[in-house]
Amino acid sequence: MKRPPSEKGKPVKVQNVAEDLGVRYILEGGVQRSGERVRITAQLIDTIAGHHICSERYDRQMGDIFALHDEITMKNLSKLHLYVQKCVPPEKVKKTATLY
Repeated sequence: MKRPPSEKGKPVKVQNVAEDLGVRYILEGGVQRSGERVRITAQLIDTIAGHHICSERYDRQMGDIFALHDEITMKNLSKLHLYVQKCVPPEKVKKTATLY
């Protein structure tokens, strides 16, 4: 979720973002670029439990940025799936999901 320029640099509570979006889990991150290299950080957060599920850093050549996007997406979906299976009783899991 991109913030307006007036909000840039101000702290944001992930619980508020999750409530606004109607979700429990947030993928938060950042991107830095230096020449032809890119560093992407990603933290998967359980906003109700109030903790990070995982955190990763990806350092790559710019090359195919879409392949890196797909890699980050698939890794975090897999981690979220495992986390939900382990921590959430089956009767509490909704049968449908919306990906943003």
